[in-house]
Amino acid sequence: MGAGAGTQSTPKQAAEKKRACMANLRHDYAGDMLLAADVGGTSSRMHLFLPPGEHVTDVAPLVPPNRMIYSNHYSNNKFDTFTDVVRTFLKEAGMDRPPRLACFAVAGVVVEGRCNFVNRGWVISARQMEVDIGIEKIELINDFAAQGYGIIS
Repeated sequence: MGAGAGTQSTPKQAAEKKRACMANLRHDYAGDMLLAADVGGTSSRMHLFLPPGEHVTDVAPLVPPNRMIYSNHYSNNKFDTFTDVVRTFLKEAGMDRPPRLACFAVAGVVVEGRCNFVNRGWVISARQMEVDIGIEKIELINDFAAQGYGIIS
């Protein structure tokens, strides 16, 4: 995460960002949504997407930017837990229900769906967050490994 990343939006700024997203949806949208995040020691970058359309190839299974619902970044020192960061993001996104799937690239070792952020005092548990937030499936992946997957795709 670069210097200056991690400023939390005011409600007015969040509403303006929501309007600026390419895939503006009604709050009661009933289709699937995907949540991706880059979670560092100092800040978290969050992105909520529509799933890829029907014209996805095996060569480039990417979510095009026009499928983005909402995006924001947060200073982690303003939150007691990563779950609080996710809840804030989803509230600002204005959707009535949580996304179906999430993948969080975390700056730490992932063992059995858990990561300890020693410098934050956070323990991120994919299974516990699935219960607490209502996301059907959450995958935690090391952020360095996530970069490797990005190079491959």
